[in-house]
Amino acid sequence: MGSIGFKRGVLALTVLGLAIRLVCLEIAAPVRITGDEVYFSKVAINIAAGNGHTYDDGSKASWPPGNAYFLSLFVEPERSDEGADGLVYTIKMMMVGQVILSSLLVPLVMMLAAVLFDRRTAFLAGLITALYPTLVAYGHYLWAENAFLVPTLAGLILAIRAQSTRRFTLAALSGALFGLAALSRETGLIIAAACGLWFIWAAAGPDRRRAFLRAGLMIIVASLVVIPWTIRNYRATGGFIPIATISWMAMAEGNIFDPDDWLHPDRDVLIEYRTAWRNIQDEVDRMEFSRQVAVEEIKRQQPAWILKKFVRTSGLLFSPDSFLFKKVSRGAYGNLSINTVRLLLVATVVSYLMVALAGLAGITITPERKYRLLPPVVAGAVFVLHVAAFTSSRHRLPIVTLLIPYAAYAILNWRDIPRVFQEKRWIIPAVILVWFFTLCIPYFFNDAVSLWSRGTYVSPWRP
Repeated sequence: MGSIGFKRGVLALTVLGLAIRLVCLEIAAPVRITGDEVYFSKVAINIAAGNGHTYDDGSKASWPPGNAYFLSLFVEPERSDEGADGLVYTIKMMMVGQVILSSLLVPLVMMLAAVLFDRRTAFLAGLITALYPTLVAYGHYLWAENAFLVPTLAGLILAIRAQSTRRFTLAALSGALFGLAALSRETGLIIAAACGLWFIWAAAGPDRRRAFLRAGLMIIVASLVVIPWTIRNYRATGGFIPIATISWMAMAEGNIFDPDDWLHPDRDVLIEYRTAWRNIQDEVDRMEFSRQVAVEEIKRQQPAWILKKFVRTSGLLFSPDSFLFKKVSRGAYGNLSINTVRLLLVATVVSYLMVALAGLAGITITPERKYRLLPPVVAGAVFVLHVAAFTSSRHRLPIVTLLIPYAAYAILNWRDIPRVFQEKRWIIPAVILVWFFTLCIPYFFNDAVSLWSRGTYVSPWRP
């Protein structure tokens, strides 16, 4: 595929992805917002009205700012003040903004596939991204995933180029993008650190020292992007809040265990904790309270804490679950027919399994060692972060978007898979498959059965 043909393919698939997301939004509207979406929408309205990054309770640094600032670009303050109808219109426009941002994932995944493999792989990767049900659903969600994924993917593309060309400029630009991603989700800094480790691990001989310098530059630049917001937080709250206080809240919630079923959190304790958290007026005090709860809960679970967290994080992060099902279960789409829920369930689970399994095969058959190392390093860093903190299916999206090019490569080069057994590279993939089908898949089984039979989770209002 020539350069002009590739550019046309990128444009065509981007338009396809945008059209699919717009059609789904139009069919689904009005979609009720829930959870963190309420925070982001209200803060966006306050920003558009000239009141700055502040929530209705006066908090100014609870969640990272990037997503709310992006959403504010689609808010018309006069319309948002026009009662219920004005609010419905405002939410719809924010969702349109998210659709536009989400459609950019298509060309970014294509460029990622192109720098890892070739243009033919990029075309298939773009098609998968345009059609992938969970990414389509997130096209109209107001969570921070799109604002986080777009700079993260761009940062990964530049990091790969920096590793290949050994250019410090590209490493610095990659760091800037990861820093921008961190302003929507702190995980951006973790991925920057993971890419820095990958620079060093993938380097050979005399280049290892320069790889270490490139890694350091990338991480420093990422941190420098965040520092102005840290200074703003100190001036606004009087406390040291690098990005947001939600990180300690997530740490606390992620370490609350049901004593009778440690695979799941104790709902009563969670409600008690959240009530106490909301009753604390000062944000810095809230953060300190969350830190204390997190430390106490981790101590309480010793010495089996790490084993319990490993198993539970495996299930929460890598089961075939999707926030689409949470939206369905909470009635965000109204009363869907059971056949519609079943169609969504099958499409979402099958597409995820396809990407996960084909992606693993693609990593295994990738010719260059450095590109085989990248996904495990990034996925491992994200997994370790969420072992310590709270996790859900949406936190794996940076891993999924990184896996899609590898899945496309495996589909197009399936004849190379037997070579894995000849070269005895099958042991690690086999261990991963055992882990995946033993710990990850079964975690979603009861909810999958409930969705199929009743159209909702076992517990629709579970955290």
